[in-house]
Formats: sequence, C-alpha cells, structure tokens
Amino acid sequence: MSVFRQHSERGMGPSAHLSGRVLRAGIGGAASAAPLARFAGGGALSCRRHRGGRFRAAAAGFLALGLSMGAAGGAAAQAEPPRRVVSINLCTDQLALILGAPGQLRSVTALAQDPRMSVMARQAQALPANHGRAEEVFLHAPDLVLAGSYTNHATVDMLERLGVPVLRMAPATTLAQVRERLLEAGRALGREDRAAEVVAAYDRRLAALSPPAGPRPTAANYAANGYAAGRDSLSAELLEAAGFDHLADDLGLSFGGFLPLELLVMADPDLLVLARANPGAARAEDILRHPALHHLGGQQVALEDRDWICGLPAVLDGAERLAALRREMEKKPALRREMEKKPALRPHTDKEPALRRNRDEEAAR
Repeated sequence: MSVFRQHSERGMGPSAHLSGRVLRAGIGGAASAAPLARFAGGGALSCRRHRGGRFRAAAAGFLALGLSMGAAGGAAAQAEPPRRVVSINLCTDQLALILGAPGQLRSVTALAQDPRMSVMARQAQALPANHGRAEEVFLHAPDLVLAGSYTNHATVDMLERLGVPVLRMAPATTLAQVRERLLEAGRALGREDRAAEVVAAYDRRLAALSPPAGPRPTAANYAANGYAAGRDSLSAELLEAAGFDHLADDLGLSFGGFLPLELLVMADPDLLVLARANPGAARAEDILRHPALHHLGGQQVALEDRDWICGLPAVLDGAERLAALRREMEKKPALRREMEKKPALRPHTDKEPALRRNRDEEAAR
C-alpha cells in the first residue's frame, strides 16, 4: 500500500490533525514549522503502531510539549531555513530556482522542464520532476512545499494534514507584484539577501526601459481561441512600460476574454503581439494564422507563453524587446504621423465593455 493511502485510509490520529492545524496557522513559517512537522509526524506514525489509549494520550502530551518548546525557541527555529524544498507550481518552481541555495530545492514540476513553458527549463532538468500529486511530493520528505493559489486544493490539503508546511503564493499580475513575490519567496527560503539582489537588478532594468515621450502607439496581444489579455494584467503592464497603450482600454476589457477577429481587424493596432503557435495542429491556434492578420497595417511580433506567464525578472526580456520596437517606431516619421492622427477604436466613458455595446447595437438593427 502506498504511503499516501496509508496516511489517508488508516486515519492520522488526533495529534497529527492538530499538528496540521498548527502548521497552517504558523507565520512566516515554513522554516519555523519544519522541526515541529518532523516531530509531530513521528508522533502520528507512532500512534498508528500502538493503538492503545494510553499511548495516544502520551503522544498528545509529547506534542503539547513540542508546541511549548517551539513557542519558547521560536526565534531560533525561524532562523533555520528549510533544507528540502519541493515546488508544485510552474511559477514557484522558477522562483525557487532563481533564489534557492545549492541543494535546497529537491523537486520541481514537469512543466518547469518544458522549454515552451519555462524560462529555466535547463536548470529544472537537473532536478527530479513531480506532477503535483501529494503521494510523490510526500516521498521527498519536504520541510517546505511551494504551491500556487490555484494549485490542486486536494493535494495541498492532504499535504497539510500530513504535517507538511505549504506556502501558497498568489500569481503576480502587476510589475510591483513581481518584486513582492521575489521577496516573499526569499523569506520562505531563508534567502533574503539573494532576493534583495535579484530585486535590485530587476528595478534597474525596469527603470532603464524609459520609452520615448510623445504619442503612444496602440498594442494588443492575441492568443489561442482569440483570447486577449485585459488591462488589469501583467502583459498589459509590460506593454505600457515599453511605451504602448493597450487596446483593452479602448475595448473595455478589464481582465481579458474572447476578442472577435473582426473587432481586432477594425482596431488595426500599431503593434500586435501574437502568442507563438506550438508545433502540431491545434484548432485553437488556427486563428493565429488567419489571413486577415496579414493585412493589418501595424507591426507584429510573436512572444512565447513562457515570456510572461509567470511574474519573474525574465518578463523584462519581453518588455525590453517591445521597448526596442517602440523606439524603432519613433524613428520612422511616416509611422509616427499615423500614430498621431489615429483615433481610438471606440473611447468608452462608462464601465460597460465595448464588445457588449456592439452586440446591443446589432440587436437594435
């Protein structure tokens, strides 16, 4: 029987469930919870071997003693960084690869090893891969698991019930949050100094983008199934930092959604950022090869999903490329004149999306 089923089917005993709750309530606390997790995990296993009530009571007493010792020595425990870290999210994989000490990271997801999805695929391929299942993660005996907000909740809950400390990190949706996630991961890994160095380099690169003054060209991004990111997204902030206005502002798209090809052609943005199609024949990506896109008047550039799917310093690679395109546009007088006289597709003054207004107008006809 697998370790996973042993823990889930036989029951973990009151002390183990208590330890899971204590670990979830811990602050900052991946490193500080690790010694207690190991202590409490041993108590839970012993309870299963000895089913007598006296031993259960003794184990609960030892756990209480461990908790009091942990409270008394909290400062010392917090100073000890985790030594066996497992990541089960693509973005936390790469954060840990950037910040982790040698040997600290024990496993990353298989996605991190895919060069189409990860900017750190080569480094990730040196580590064992996991598929985000609680059983395989538990076998690594981690003292910290890094997960995302949307990581499979069943996996995270099971790991916490087994006494494994889990840090759930929200995705970065702004350039400021890229900095915040780096510092958060640095604290969890006990690598604050390394995180500060990476953040300082990130800030210098961001400040160096410095787009030219004057009229800003309009840019749109377009992906499989006609998906366009909204103005409240990391990709929109990158376009703006590179010196572009985002078409989503004209369309009233806040968080992104389906953008009809006809509306994109009508808008005719100065720059169209296309998701790079994967090899093979996916019908979802047919729209990226549609002949109508070849008749748009603006420039087009293809970026990989990996370039901005995660809030990493590497997002600035794409931003620097876009900023270079913006400077090239500024050097072309004819194109600059077009930008100056080109009106917005449909300036909106209310919060109702332009797409919905267009549908209402069609219905009225």
